[in-house]
Amino acid sequence: MVDGMPNKQSNKFKSLILFQNIRESLTLLDSKHRKKFYLSILLGVFNSFIDVFILSLIFPVVFIISNTTIIHTNSILRWGYQLFSFSNDSNFILFLLGILVVLFLFRLISTLVIQIIQINIYYGIADYFMELMSKAFLRKEYIDIKSETIGELDKQIRQLPMQFANFILMSFGLIFSELVVLTIILTGIIIFKFQLFLILTVTVLPIILLYYFSVKNTVYRLGNEISRLSGVTFNHTREMIQGFLDIKIYQKENFFIYKILGATKKMYQLSKKVLLLQQSAPKVLEWGALLSLFVIYWYATTKGGNNSEIILILSIYIASAYRILPSVNKINASMLLIKQYEFIIDIFRENSQLIQKTNLTTNQNIEHIDFNHKIEIHSICYGYSKNSEYQDVLQDISFNINKGEIIGIMGRSGAGKTTLIYILSGIITPKSGSILIDNKNLNTNNALSWYKHLSFVNQDIFLTNQSFAENIALGEPIEKIDVERVNKSLKDVDLYEEVYLRPKNIFEPIGESGAFLSGGQKQRLAIARALYKKASVIIMDEATSALDEHTQKNIIGTLHKIVEEHSITLILIAHRISTLSYCNKIIRLEKGKIKDSITYQDLLKE
Repeated sequence: MVDGMPNKQSNKFKSLILFQNIRESLTLLDSKHRKKFYLSILLGVFNSFIDVFILSLIFPVVFIISNTTIIHTNSILRWGYQLFSFSNDSNFILFLLGILVVLFLFRLISTLVIQIIQINIYYGIADYFMELMSKAFLRKEYIDIKSETIGELDKQIRQLPMQFANFILMSFGLIFSELVVLTIILTGIIIFKFQLFLILTVTVLPIILLYYFSVKNTVYRLGNEISRLSGVTFNHTREMIQGFLDIKIYQKENFFIYKILGATKKMYQLSKKVLLLQQSAPKVLEWGALLSLFVIYWYATTKGGNNSEIILILSIYIASAYRILPSVNKINASMLLIKQYEFIIDIFRENSQLIQKTNLTTNQNIEHIDFNHKIEIHSICYGYSKNSEYQDVLQDISFNINKGEIIGIMGRSGAGKTTLIYILSGIITPKSGSILIDNKNLNTNNALSWYKHLSFVNQDIFLTNQSFAENIALGEPIEKIDVERVNKSLKDVDLYEEVYLRPKNIFEPIGESGAFLSGGQKQRLAIARALYKKASVIIMDEATSALDEHTQKNIIGTLHKIVEEHSITLILIAHRISTLSYCNKIIRLEKGKIKDSITYQDLLKE
């Protein structure tokens, strides 16, 4: 899914059924987190029972206060009065109020403890989905990643898992708990007076359902658009930060400021509409409650009930409404929240198969691949669709690479050089043809094993906001970094002396994306990373383009020595002819096809 927007039409009927979406959401959880979610539901139900039970004790105590004679006429109250040898009714009532205070404190503590446990469970689920979405992202093909914006990818990996836990699973748990509360209260009303239950059902329920079904599609649409705009604002902010120098020099501050403000204002306008719909729900419900009160009073008077009976019925209704209204409000708000963020379920559903394949911690399905002899490229073709037309990038590419060779790849911009090495790396799957590594076909099952053999120095250099050492030993904990190997790599790329002139030498921070480094220093650092890995294949895509002639010559010479000493295979993409001086052969591409395969000496003769 390129734009992150769900296909609402395909899920038209499913979206009408709230719990269908919940069921599908739970199927995305593994057994451990599903059990924890069920535990959170059980804890919520338990908390609801405690809540209703303790709240219900208020009414008998109030009744006793208003009618103290019952203390001596009721057998249970009389027994308690005599057991503790109370001398007067006031002390006994203080005792009952004291019990209430203790019970309410217990209710408060138990609620807080249960909520902490539930929050931990939901945040654990968010972490689970964040891990899976991160792994799903890393299992996608490179071309698919390139087609999405960073804002959209950031939203899918970082925001959606938390929103899924907070606004869908947590809302479902709240709905379930409050339904238990309503069931208890309504059961009591049915036992007391069935007609009162019918009036509540006929007056309040249609209003709730009418309101929900009238706004649910609007809330869904607004939630979807708000999520999209959050990614847009992220992209605009990132552009302004990254383009700081150009924006100032070209004096385009207002253009970029208003790009951010424009998207943000749209998002705020939509958020206000959602907030208005959510805040209007309790008012609509209160109106429904008042309507039912009117109907109840009318029913009681027309049936010829006496004042005492009418007052009793109204008291029961008001006491029930005291707890029913908040429950119904919470249920309605939770249903709207689920509807607002329902698109997350659609996104997770569409990615579920990919997510399930991303358990990278267990290598059970990963085939082992070795490279001791040669790489065979057979009839590779690749292309993509643009404006409903298929465009070829590579056509019938075939050649071999022997272990320990240095291979050059040349061609004009757009000839397909970078696409070819991406296919050789296993991060892009060809449309047809095959890559054989020691007679084993490179595919998705053994690509992870193949990566262990590779070091890749891209023209778009990736650097983290850490030290030299942490960038060279990418992804290794700082305490496990081989300092000796880091220093050797720095010497090989002629960066050692420059680094050790800095206060913290190899542990000196380089700034975000290497902000404290020159273009040439960034490229040398990237090559040092490739050397640190001790890979058997090093692929360099214009990796020396920012270096001066002297530094480039030294680095290429060093690489040649390393290739000879350790039988490393080196694949170079370069425009500068001198970069290819040590190549065993040079593949020249033209319009996605192999033009010829020549030697460096032949290239110099042209």
